[in-house]
Amino acid sequence: KQDQHCFRQPKGKEFLQQALEHGKQDQHCFVHGKRFWVLCSTVTLANTVFMGVATNEMLVSSIEGKPENPALAAFEICFCVFFLVELLLRLATERNHFFKSKDACWNAFDAFLVGLSIMDLALKAGHVMNVTFARTLRVFRFVRILRLVRVMRFFYSFRLMMYSVMYSMLSLVWVFAMLAFIMYFFSMFFMHGISEHFRTAQEDTGPCDTAICQDLIRFCGDALTTLLSLFMSICGGIDWLEVWAALRGVSWVYGWFFVFFIFFMVFGVMNIVVATFVDSASLISRRDRELVTHNELEKNRQYYADIKRFFDEADTDKSGTLSWEEFEDYLQDQNV
Repeated sequence: KQDQHCFRQPKGKEFLQQALEHGKQDQHCFVHGKRFWVLCSTVTLANTVFMGVATNEMLVSSIEGKPENPALAAFEICFCVFFLVELLLRLATERNHFFKSKDACWNAFDAFLVGLSIMDLALKAGHVMNVTFARTLRVFRFVRILRLVRVMRFFYSFRLMMYSVMYSMLSLVWVFAMLAFIMYFFSMFFMHGISEHFRTAQEDTGPCDTAICQDLIRFCGDALTTLLSLFMSICGGIDWLEVWAALRGVSWVYGWFFVFFIFFMVFGVMNIVVATFVDSASLISRRDRELVTHNELEKNRQYYADIKRFFDEADTDKSGTLSWEEFEDYLQDQNV
């Protein structure tokens, strides 16, 4: 019996180890499964909508002088608990690979958001920290909206647009520099003519207080105002007809030069800028490995559907098999 007992003991350990291994595999399959992803995506979308509702309620209650709805705090606690459990499940499943896998940046971002949510709830419950620090920290709660980006990145079109925006930041900086240089050149020309106009008017009749002078001061009172007026004229911030009327009051030369500025910026520079961003997006779409793989799979499916339709049309007697005579007859068709 002692020998039999000693012989059975390792089997019990092996059974326990196998049970633990099966449990780990089941947990891994559950956490990385489609159902769990759909659940987390749904809750993330609901949390995004909830943040909009809660912010609107906070604004309305602040204006009307009413206390905040306690139900919103309860919902916020539920969302925080869910995301904490989800983070712990993924951490327990991936362990050392949690911060080493290809999604390490997203995992660190999720951990930061969960920690931010817990700290925000602690501030609401405790009321022991600095009010200024608490308000500053609560501003960062809206960073949690970016959690929706992790869900939407699995949609190819959204991911392509998101990556295009991210990788076009450097191009955007150079676009800003180019626009600033062009507008700076035109603003110097306009400010020189306006300053001469005011100097001449002051020498003749004293300080200029006409409607034209008031518009010139409003649109071109200093260098920054002039730059802002030129920028708003090409972006729809103000009607460029008003600026043109004010500059035409100085001289017809400045009026037509301003028309040339609008033409040059809208039909020349802006089209080049748009073409640059379109080219960047096209380059990114070719570099996106998952998108390329998806497109190749779609092409293979289309080829398969075309070949299947080819044989279905060649099978005139619908027997399910294609004879050599049917194949030759079908090839005689010019469309084939």
